[in-house]
Amino acid sequence: INLKIGNKAVVSTQSTGTFDTHVITCNLKDIPGQIGVNWSPINGPVNSYAVNNGNLVDLSEISTLTITSNRLKQLKGSSKTHTFTCKITVGKSNTAITATQKITLFTPTATITTPTVNVFSMDSHTISCIFADIPEPRIDVLWNPAGQKEDSYELHDGTESFSGNTQMSTLAISGEQLVTLKKSTRSHTFTCKIIVGTSKTAVTDTQTISIYTPTASITPASQNVYTYDDHIISCKLDDIPSQATGVKWGHAIDYPRPWISSTFMAMMWNPIMKLPTAYNLMDGTISGSSQTATLSVSSPRLTMLKEAARVHLFTCTYEFGDHKTVVTAVQSITLYSPTATVKPDIANVFTFDDHVIDCVLDDIPSQWGGVEWNPAVETTGMYKLHDGYYSGTSLSQTSSLKVFSAQLSKLQDSNKENKFTCKILVGKRKTPVTATQSITLYTPKVAITPLRANVWTHGTGLHISPNGPDHAISCVVTDIPEHVTGVRWNPAVPGEGLYTLKDGFFNERTSSQMSTLTIANRQIANLLEKTEKDTATFTCEITVGKKKTSVTATQLLTLHEKRDTVLIAMVVILVVLILFAILILVLVVAKNRKKQKIKSGIRKLELGTQSGYVAKN
Repeated sequence: INLKIGNKAVVSTQSTGTFDTHVITCNLKDIPGQIGVNWSPINGPVNSYAVNNGNLVDLSEISTLTITSNRLKQLKGSSKTHTFTCKITVGKSNTAITATQKITLFTPTATITTPTVNVFSMDSHTISCIFADIPEPRIDVLWNPAGQKEDSYELHDGTESFSGNTQMSTLAISGEQLVTLKKSTRSHTFTCKIIVGTSKTAVTDTQTISIYTPTASITPASQNVYTYDDHIISCKLDDIPSQATGVKWGHAIDYPRPWISSTFMAMMWNPIMKLPTAYNLMDGTISGSSQTATLSVSSPRLTMLKEAARVHLFTCTYEFGDHKTVVTAVQSITLYSPTATVKPDIANVFTFDDHVIDCVLDDIPSQWGGVEWNPAVETTGMYKLHDGYYSGTSLSQTSSLKVFSAQLSKLQDSNKENKFTCKILVGKRKTPVTATQSITLYTPKVAITPLRANVWTHGTGLHISPNGPDHAISCVVTDIPEHVTGVRWNPAVPGEGLYTLKDGFFNERTSSQMSTLTIANRQIANLLEKTEKDTATFTCEITVGKKKTSVTATQLLTLHEKRDTVLIAMVVILVVLILFAILILVLVVAKNRKKQKIKSGIRKLELGTQSGYVAKN
């Protein structure tokens, strides 16, 4: 055998992937005939190796060793590198001619450390894929379904990061693309991939992203709130991936001025912390992709806030994502503390009138319906209820109750004093807001006693003594609440020395008053001269209530004329004297008769005595 350079052993180095079957070719040259080739090491499980010695062609022979992929995986378990040798022995001296191949085994992997992740559309998102156990940098990394696209995806093979048979490729997804992706579905899967070996084996890993666009909302955005209730604000966090803890709340006084900027308002938010008797904060529990946090503001705190301002702002905030994007919601509350007022709270009422009570509802947000009046109920001819109309300027409304005159009379029959209360129920707690009027009922009456009277006077044309008897009429006014002034006497006219009118004094204990009319004797004579029936009627009158109801009483006077008072007096005296003289005469006669009877009796007694004596003798 002629040995040449080509016969020398050739040492080669090759990187081999364990995914493939590996074939080593040993090329024998300058040999005179076919020679058996020995390969080593080829120990191992059956069918792990296959040797194929080729035919002699032009003093050359090619022998191959085929190593299965399973055997390669087994070999890699013991060592990353292995050396295989093909050997022939030639000549009488059995000279060994060999060639070796050193193979380095690789099992490439692709790893994305987080297979599933929640991302927020307000952030961009980057996926890192680590390719390990690769023999050299890869510039052919594929990302599916992403492609290099401006403003959507940005791909980096990561060849510059190759070190220690490892390379990290990245895919950056813009926030705009995340928004676009979310429109179709929440979850998307991205795959990093390289193709290795002669079998074109794909080495991949995936990451599934769930895209969220968190929002915060408070419904309603503005609300009227009564200070009598605790107020609960619910802040709903929607489209969130997991439980949110530490939801923040802030408070500010609303300044409804156009020059107050949002930036300035942001500086005015005061953080709210849990405070007994004032604020209570709760994060709530996530359900699905929503969570409701609450802020409870106590009634005493609302009362305190209202003293500072009527309108207040409350905000809930939470930070999401790597960029700490803040989502926020605001509720504006307008505070009200309704009151009810009835003026006056005590009233004297005449049953002749219908009585109207006005109840002013102050500090209310809108028209109030169904104002209650106790004990009144809408009844024809008895009670008329009216809610009134709301005034946005004064934030008030006047409700009224009309009690008809007939009902007042019925009420007085059972009780002179009555109470009427207007009431509204405010807020969630149905807090009663009330006002009451107490009324005392009066039905004034007037009376003159007697209803008829005889009045005497001198005849017309005669001298009338100024000391002659005047006639006084007393008019008693009862069931009145206070002193009545200006009692009228018809047809009397004050003054001119003819009539004297006096209202009298009010007796609080009996709720009565006595008015008097004094008719001068001179006026009686004048009346006698002018009248044809010798009678005159005088009426006492008062008017009461809003309707000016007239209450009257009268006295009928019968006028008598005195012709000669002196003569009548002398006749009367003469008659009296005559009667007296007759009485004395009767007494004298009676006395004389009595004396005569006594004397006659004595005489008879004496005669009887004498007769007895004679008889005895």
